[in-house]
Amino acid sequence: MDQSHSALTLANTHITTHVPNLLIILAPPPITPVVTQSTPVPIIRAEYCASADPVDLAIVKEILKIFDGNFEVKDSEDKIIFRVKGDLVTLHCRRVLYDAAGNPIVTIRRKVWFPL
Repeated sequence: MDQSHSALTLANTHITTHVPNLLIILAPPPITPVVTQSTPVPIIRAEYCASADPVDLAIVKEILKIFDGNFEVKDSEDKIIFRVKGDLVTLHCRRVLYDAAGNPIVTIRRKVWFPL
């Protein structure tokens, strides 16, 4: 076999191409999981997403702290249901949603995109 040849190995795990004084190894494309409607992937647990009875919620924020990114979500009986903590002056504007017991539920942040 001469110096210019190609080899394909086991089930396309990798492709090696030999060119004089050059070796190129191409990795296989990444395997991406297939998610269909029949297999939803929850981001937030169901206990936080649905209620048997409708619930009126209000976002409560102190006027003096309007720029800090923190607020509470209360029901009609003034009971805290959720708390949101975060900073508005950061690059990502990261916020964390907590339940009434202080357990983190989800982190939300702004996606920063820099064009090349």
